[in-house]
Amino acid sequence: MQAYPENAFDNGVRFLLSNKVIGITTEGGKVKTVQTTGEELETKYIINCVGLYCDDIAEMVGKGEYKIVARKGPFFILDKNTSCQVNHIVLLIPTKIPRASIMAPGTRPAGLYTAGSAQACGFLPDHY
Repeated sequence: MQAYPENAFDNGVRFLLSNKVIGITTEGGKVKTVQTTGEELETKYIINCVGLYCDDIAEMVGKGEYKIVARKGPFFILDKNTSCQVNHIVLLIPTKIPRASIMAPGTRPAGLYTAGSAQACGFLPDHY
């Protein structure tokens, strides 16, 4: 995954890691400017990759039809030699209250990623 940001950087992308987005101006359904705590930027494209706060960014461009609920729970990386192997992502049947149970094939040296029993945190830190 590290190759993606390195490739982006090599192609002129600027990463503003210490700035918080505080507003986005759109015109005719297209992004025009992004206001951050550090500067205002003119742009044609934005990539919403703020994780738990992506719903806030979506709301700024009129796409806030969803709300993110922070969840926490155990996450395990099993040895590649484990007897339990899967070839595809396996999810539990969705329920009214998400449990975030998942099994996914790993990459070397891991053999299997698994998580479950996620519980809502009830809050998000007040920073990015």
